[in-house]
Amino acid sequence: MIEINFFERKKKDYSPLILVAIFIVGLFVIGGYVILVNGNLQTQHEENLTKISQQQTIVTELREIQTFSNQVRDIAADLELLQDNQYPTPQIYQTIEQLLPESDALYLLDYTFSINEGIRLSVQLVGLDQVIEIQRSLFNLSYVTHVELETVDLVNEEELHYVVNLIAEIDRDQLSEVIQND
Repeated sequence: MIEINFFERKKKDYSPLILVAIFIVGLFVIGGYVILVNGNLQTQHEENLTKISQQQTIVTELREIQTFSNQVRDIAADLELLQDNQYPTPQIYQTIEQLLPESDALYLLDYTFSINEGIRLSVQLVGLDQVIEIQRSLFNLSYVTHVELETVDLVNEEELHYVVNLIAEIDRDQLSEVIQND
């Protein structure tokens, strides 16, 4: 027997099921990807933190080296500035000492040097001609512009010992030139 069905059979529409299945598979793929990437990022983050902690000592050393380098550079610049602007006190003292006449009774009692005030001397000399001689010798120095005899005190009448106080004004530029040439 043959059965004839005059009613049309409805075809089932599988498209919503396919879309739901694709959506669920897509969610699983995206979720898996997110979990995988999150795990990789966590691992990379932990590795970066360990690298940073390992390199922290190197960074600290580099900062110290940079600080020391800056300090050395600053000190070198300061030293150069000091050398350019230093007072030539030892050279002037030696020059003054060489100008003093040879004598057993001669004493350099006081020596003061200042760029602004010049050279102040207090010397014990024998006889007034040594007073004139030292005054002339000071004035003959190229950087001395003026020599002033402040006081002459007789300290020993029998041997004619005098204590002489002198002030010698100096020319800074000429002094710098003389010192640089030496």
